[in-house]
Amino acid sequence: MLYLIPGLGADYRVYANFITNRPSKILTWIDPIPQESISNYCRRLLAQIDLNNEVEILGMSFGGIIAQELAKLISVKTIFLVSSVTSPQEYPLYLRIIGKLPVYKFIPTPVLIWSNLLTAAYYFGTTTPADTKLLKNIIADTNHIFLKWAINCIANWQNEGCNATIIQIHGNKDRIFPIKHIRNVNYIIPSGTHWMIVDKKYQIITIVDNTP
Repeated sequence: MLYLIPGLGADYRVYANFITNRPSKILTWIDPIPQESISNYCRRLLAQIDLNNEVEILGMSFGGIIAQELAKLISVKTIFLVSSVTSPQEYPLYLRIIGKLPVYKFIPTPVLIWSNLLTAAYYFGTTTPADTKLLKNIIADTNHIFLKWAINCIANWQNEGCNATIIQIHGNKDRIFPIKHIRNVNYIIPSGTHWMIVDKKYQIITIVDNTP
């Protein structure tokens, strides 16, 4: 089974019509417990995974981080990282600064949502009115508690690797995780942005379907 994990502020809608040859299931974000570690959160997320069958995971952005944390808890054959990173060393400078100076903790969550709405189209790279509307609707629906928790996880994430085979798929126009910081890309999607799970999905599906 291939499990699909959305990114921060995203949900099942980014995987609309994402149909591969593999049986698949979209994981649903659950509410974090106050001060919960990313590892403990992933332990609770395991309730949505059938551990009696082979597990593969496709994670977009923050979903890719969660995928790697899940692979530290269970046996995962393959992780498809889409618009994501394998370690904090692949973060751009602004994310490293956030980790050192966690000013986000003092910003009211509605302000974070509002700022995301203002800048989303630029950073995600949406190019059509329909995609921009979808993105803004998804961001507007983001759970405020989850948003703050996930930003804290990203800022403080440490990763020494996991046992799964990682296939890293990245766009050369990604503004959130610029490709110049990504060390071991397996597939580069031309003109791929942070939104490519939606507007370049068929190229990504082809990669997934052709991976043994």
